[in-house]
Amino acid sequence: MPPFYPALFAAGAVWLERRRQRRGSEGVPLRRLLPAVALAAVVPLPLLLPVLPVSTIAAVRTVNEDAGETFAWPTYAAQILAVRDSLPPAERDAAVAVTGNYGEAGALARYGGTWGRRASFSGHNSFWWWGPPAGSGDVVIVVGYEQARDLLEQRFRSVTLAGRLDNGHGVDNEEQGHPVWICRGLRGTWAEVWPAWRHYSG
Repeated sequence: MPPFYPALFAAGAVWLERRRQRRGSEGVPLRRLLPAVALAAVVPLPLLLPVLPVSTIAAVRTVNEDAGETFAWPTYAAQILAVRDSLPPAERDAAVAVTGNYGEAGALARYGGTWGRRASFSGHNSFWWWGPPAGSGDVVIVVGYEQARDLLEQRFRSVTLAGRLDNGHGVDNEEQGHPVWICRGLRGTWAEVWPAWRHYSG
């Protein structure tokens, strides 16, 4: 729906201009419209952006469920970085991250510094189209895949649970409690296995 908003704004501008023309050359003074425009801009902010205290997240999610899905992204990214930093230096430099959903990949790319921007991958929805990680897959931090340890063991020679994501506030969103795995020894090349990582959800 958001990509359609510019068309709605344009339609509203046409309506407003026609209304001004019908009322004469002076029309409606812009200063009379500014309070309405400001109100229309400010009212939805708490539902769209994380500007309210954590205590209000449950109420906000009843109107906009996605608001809870962006909650604590910096915290989650820091926890994934901590797993990366726990690796020996040689592995740390080569490691990449593959996440179970595009939100986790986006959070890591946004808040994970230089490494997060170059090392975040996901097979979820359209994020898959960004392509597979570079390198040999010797060390991969896999986020999510709660019920899929058997699947990971089919794809890697070694799978170790390194921790779980925790937003620290008990907010139950899609990331809360997700496992963070250290996987070593990709079976095959990324080009060969990347199609199998592709998955969709609504």
